[in-house]
Amino acid sequence: MRRHPAVALPILALVLLSACSAAEAPSAASSSSAEQAGPTAAQSADPTAAPTPSDGLAECSSGETPDLDTGWEFLQGADGTFGLAYPADWEDLSGDGAFTTSSLLDEQTFAELGLDSDATIESDFVRAPTGVPNLSVFHFGTVESSTMVVHEREVARYGELDGIERILDTSLEACLGGTLAHGLELEFRSSDGNTYYQQNLFAVRDGELYVVQWLDFVDPEPDLDLLAEILTTWGWIEPGGTSGIAEARMASEVDQSADEPDPSTFVTSFPTDAPTIFVVFRTDEGAAGTVNLTWLIEDEVAFEETLDVTAATTWAWGGITPPSAGFTPGSYEVRLELNGDVESVQFTVEP
Repeated sequence: MRRHPAVALPILALVLLSACSAAEAPSAASSSSAEQAGPTAAQSADPTAAPTPSDGLAECSSGETPDLDTGWEFLQGADGTFGLAYPADWEDLSGDGAFTTSSLLDEQTFAELGLDSDATIESDFVRAPTGVPNLSVFHFGTVESSTMVVHEREVARYGELDGIERILDTSLEACLGGTLAHGLELEFRSSDGNTYYQQNLFAVRDGELYVVQWLDFVDPEPDLDLLAEILTTWGWIEPGGTSGIAEARMASEVDQSADEPDPSTFVTSFPTDAPTIFVVFRTDEGAAGTVNLTWLIEDEVAFEETLDVTAATTWAWGGITPPSAGFTPGSYEVRLELNGDVESVQFTVEP
């Protein structure tokens, strides 16, 4: 099932419902809240770290959301304004270190923040098992200047910093959930004597400054395909959004190429030989977190699984397939819980 097209940019949410241990229990059917198109995690999109106007990102179009591996994890920013997906084997070390804010920005932009000279800031930070590559997101707060002005100041600042071996490109553009970011890429020599690749993207959204920083190896080449995938999963969490499940219905089938479920497929009863029993659900605007799905047969819990969603996820779906003898007739229920909000849908299986 695709997400609703009105959403600016979705975070991909994919789940495989696991069967319980009983040999003849219903088995799992895959579910997804995003379009099943584009590259997988192992087959990345073309590099978009330094996009040109022809690649679509310069127009701030997210393009196709990668069909990420089910093992990807979801990070919701500590400030509650954004979320993104990252590989499951990476570490989330968000908030583990504080940086002096004035050392991260040019003097004029820092002055606009109105902070004390010794003010610090923490980042949302994820990294590969080896430590590199890694991704940091800094939310600095309110500034008066535009994205372009901040970008121009930062280009000038990096041109004067010690340790910079070369500036590669100062005209990068990328799309962060529908917000156009401008950036630069460079190579620098660190205190460990090694040379690294760094890319910084600057975006001012609703007067708030965000900086995304990607650090990677120079040799082998930086994994810009992976960076492109991660950025494509960026979604904004709108203020004032409610936190739960807005609607849930049982469906006889799911069209993954559609923007939303077809109401004609909504049912309350399934035959014992149904190939799959689907539940489709819609989250409240701004909702983000982990959806807990609990399937019950005659009030007994049969399956439990989770699905990560973000503010950009609208419709999602899950399903179960029958044991070899078909579904057992009786009363069924699926409960969906998100951030304490529970939606329950009851249905029957008839001979």
